[in-house]
Amino acid sequence: VSTGDGNTWVGGFNGLGYNGTGPVPEFGMDSLGLADGLLGPDEMLGGYRAQYLDGLNGKVLRIHPETGAGLPNNPFYNSSEPDGTRSKVYALGLRNPYRMTVKAGTGYGGLDDGFPGVIYLSDVGDWVWEEINVVREPGLNFGWPMFQGPVIHPFYYNNNTQNTNAPNPLFDTGGCTTPFFNYQHTVQPSNFAHDYVFSNPCDQGQFIPEDVITFVHERPLLAYANEANDNDPYAAYMSYDENGNESFTPLGSPESTVEGENFRGLSTSGGTFLSGEFIPEEQQGLYLFADFTGWIRAAHVSENDELEKVELWNEDAGRPLFITQNPFNGCIYYCSLFPSFVKKICFGGNRKPVVKVDPEIVFGYSPLEVSFSTEGSFDPEGDPLSFFWEFCDGSVSTEANPVHTFYSENEGLETCTVSVTVSDTSGAFTVRDVFVSLNNTPPSANIASIEEGELYSTRAPTMLSLIAEVEDAEHGTEEMTYDWTLLLHHNTHFHQLSTMTENNKTMEINPTGCSEFETYWYEITLKVTDPGGLTSEDSRMIYPDCDGLLDDIFDYNDNPFVLLPNPAVDYVEIRSKKGFDGNMQYIIYSIDGRKVSEGKTPVYNERNYVRLDISNFQKGLFVIQFRIGDDWHRSAFVKSE
Repeated sequence: VSTGDGNTWVGGFNGLGYNGTGPVPEFGMDSLGLADGLLGPDEMLGGYRAQYLDGLNGKVLRIHPETGAGLPNNPFYNSSEPDGTRSKVYALGLRNPYRMTVKAGTGYGGLDDGFPGVIYLSDVGDWVWEEINVVREPGLNFGWPMFQGPVIHPFYYNNNTQNTNAPNPLFDTGGCTTPFFNYQHTVQPSNFAHDYVFSNPCDQGQFIPEDVITFVHERPLLAYANEANDNDPYAAYMSYDENGNESFTPLGSPESTVEGENFRGLSTSGGTFLSGEFIPEEQQGLYLFADFTGWIRAAHVSENDELEKVELWNEDAGRPLFITQNPFNGCIYYCSLFPSFVKKICFGGNRKPVVKVDPEIVFGYSPLEVSFSTEGSFDPEGDPLSFFWEFCDGSVSTEANPVHTFYSENEGLETCTVSVTVSDTSGAFTVRDVFVSLNNTPPSANIASIEEGELYSTRAPTMLSLIAEVEDAEHGTEEMTYDWTLLLHHNTHFHQLSTMTENNKTMEINPTGCSEFETYWYEITLKVTDPGGLTSEDSRMIYPDCDGLLDDIFDYNDNPFVLLPNPAVDYVEIRSKKGFDGNMQYIIYSIDGRKVSEGKTPVYNERNYVRLDISNFQKGLFVIQFRIGDDWHRSAFVKSE
């Protein structure tokens, strides 16, 4: 199990604020974790939770699959506390080990006495470096937050933080004022000579006691700069300088002994090893790893996990989030976001033809003559193509661009499917289907109840009337299928909020409003489908009333509550004309459905409003459910800067 550090990406937060003083910084969730019982007071360490052996954050945990307890051959296992945190820790010092995989053929034995194998993991950096790490053995410390990529991370390294698991025996003697060693004392950079001396900072002539656990920084196999890192815009492997200290060598530089060109990325998304009978010889053993920028690269590594070469494998992968190999067919599967898809990549000496068919949908009245075209189809290897068409009446054609006439025995609706199989000379083929709706034409649909660019209130929920004007030459409007969708646009992306499958209904939208730094608006889409499968679509964009133009005409008394301000920064208030009974019960969810807060809160100003503290929330859209009297209500608000 891999876990992130649960810390802000801003600055060098170590649990006390910037440079050891001040409040929790922007995007810091520490106080929320403490309030929810996810963190103990001893874990209020910010990024240094990744170094704290008695905390679950920033680790690779190795646990029994049935009990969740640690395993006896884990590096910090405590037989008196097998379910204790440090009994589960396998590796530490990680920021966000987003994905990991075990190198094929490296594990052996059982749970209690075996070796799970060599683990390759992608550790997402903040805005400086992305890492590909190799967990060759248990107990390795990858250095976060004091180290990132191939270098010291100055924001954290210079922010001394006490290691409360490392008491200093010299404390309160000879002027020693440090009750604990800092993590900077118990984790050292690696060096070429591998000679490490852990001295007591209160007396350089004395060593840190042997019962205090110390570490040497385990450096990544490969690190590459985040696109925001202009100071070190490199992809690099680890090396040592002329003094034997930690350094790095950029790929593509004259001194590089690893083959490959320089590159950068955004967020490393994990990888997988290629192996098995379905993989070509030249691809065997490659480690494919992806980045949210949109590329997939292949790393050539030795049996001893030494980097030999890095090459671009795919540069148009969307926004990859996860990549893996199916051991049963050897194919590579990866997930992308924006655009959202799952893609399958298989190896073979002969790939299937790429087929384009026009038209893709056929409609009209019998007799209906249609000229089909496969122009633009091709074979990836350049082989000649053959075509085999199967029509609804059982007739066939071997032409690339046949002409076919569709007949019906009566004037009623008929639907069927035409298929064309396109084959190359080596036997690979692709099948495409064409939908036919005979004696039918598409409907026309128009959203009649909403004007394009219409405004909605930012002070209270707005009820939208969903009325579609539909015309169809063959069917009545009651025979149509209606699909309404509400989308909330946020800057360059959107969230699907709700759907409806009836006409002449209403849909509530929340007063998600105006912000200096964020842009929000709603979109209503409509898709109408007739009984013959033909469709028509329409949509409307509606925008927040940022200038208060609706204040004089909008009857806010018709609404049981108002959510203000929206967007909000530090707090959000729920005001109700009905008032509240005692404490108001509420639950807040993130847009992905994760519960982030719940409870009861006191009512202010003669029971007319409640105020909820959201200062520690991350930016984004949140859904809130709350109780007024006997009724539960649902709304949404935006947490802004």
